[in-house]
Amino acid sequence: MLNERVSINVNEAFQQQLNDTLKSNLFTTRANQTIELAFALGTGAFVEYVDKNRKVNIDYINAEMIYPLSWENGEIIECAFGSIKVVSNIKCIYLMLHRVENGYYVIENLFFDYETGEKLTVSDIEETVRTGSQKPLFQIIKPNIINNVDLECPMGISVYANAIPIFQGLDLVYDSYINEFDLGRKRIMVPASMAKIKMGQEGVEKPIFDTRDVAFYAYQYSGEDMELKEINMTIRSQEHEQGLQTNLNLASKKAGLGNDRYQFNKGGIKTATEVISEKSELYQNLCKHEILIDSALKGMVEAIAFLSGYQGDLQTTVLFDDSVINDDNTRIDNNIKLVGAELKSKVRAIMDIHGLDEKQAKKEYQKIVVENRTIMGSDIDLFGNEGAQHESVRDT
Repeated sequence: MLNERVSINVNEAFQQQLNDTLKSNLFTTRANQTIELAFALGTGAFVEYVDKNRKVNIDYINAEMIYPLSWENGEIIECAFGSIKVVSNIKCIYLMLHRVENGYYVIENLFFDYETGEKLTVSDIEETVRTGSQKPLFQIIKPNIINNVDLECPMGISVYANAIPIFQGLDLVYDSYINEFDLGRKRIMVPASMAKIKMGQEGVEKPIFDTRDVAFYAYQYSGEDMELKEINMTIRSQEHEQGLQTNLNLASKKAGLGNDRYQFNKGGIKTATEVISEKSELYQNLCKHEILIDSALKGMVEAIAFLSGYQGDLQTTVLFDDSVINDDNTRIDNNIKLVGAELKSKVRAIMDIHGLDEKQAKKEYQKIVVENRTIMGSDIDLFGNEGAQHESVRDT
């Protein structure tokens, strides 16, 4: 969902400042971990604030620290974030409340003694901060699936919450599989006389077989039957492996990863087209989850821009990495074919390939035209003042 290949593109005037802020907050690593926790626990959050040095910071919050105060249509409007901190060698509960007053967000920083619950005063932290922002300085992250545990709750639900019985069944099959190998080891049946300690003229004689060895069993024989007998148990590996794979398929499907996400006995090399076809359900769910993640990332960028004092127009584009499922080369080739067949504009193709908005794509297209003009060694009017005779060159 948010690996190192995901790019967040904004206006050129703010891009470097955004990159520096994300880098100083270890965004690539911490945000990826936060989303992983959010999909496991149901909810996560980004919280932006300015420290005493006027540096923009990002807190990465997991579900156990999130307490919604008010919400509308499933969207959390006001929220409290709680955590345990040690201040001046005192263990305390820290609450950060984001509330709305007269249309603007107000942040309250409250500290309470962990043992007594008594309210504490921390000198270097303002208790009430009037942000002047009409938009929240936090973004809630959750899987884009219905919380069927509590339909009225704005918190999300784990992607595997409805697969717990399947995991229990998977564990049962796995235990049986291991037990099958434990019980199915090769054993040797040994006459009991060979396993007994005998008393002889020279004292105690050691048995031929160690009685602590689990690889053989002693039995009473009759007559001249003194042969060692080998027993090979039949291990039902195929049945167990089929049961494991069936439960893996069920668990994978319940978690939104498609039927064939986990294959421990599958071989061979497949083309990108075959992989995309097999993982169509995973790809559809990935795109569905990206809707909420895209909204959260854009909200985070807006909050960073506000706290940084950026006053310009802000246009944010998030380019997710679908290369594991959707092959990059295939997407590029498709765009080239559509442009060549005059079924898609070059600006639209640049937007699709590079994840740019229309304004950024037009600017990139102009750079390409200038480079081509330089290579061709002719003066081309980029704005069309020289007439239609240059149209084919401008579109190169």
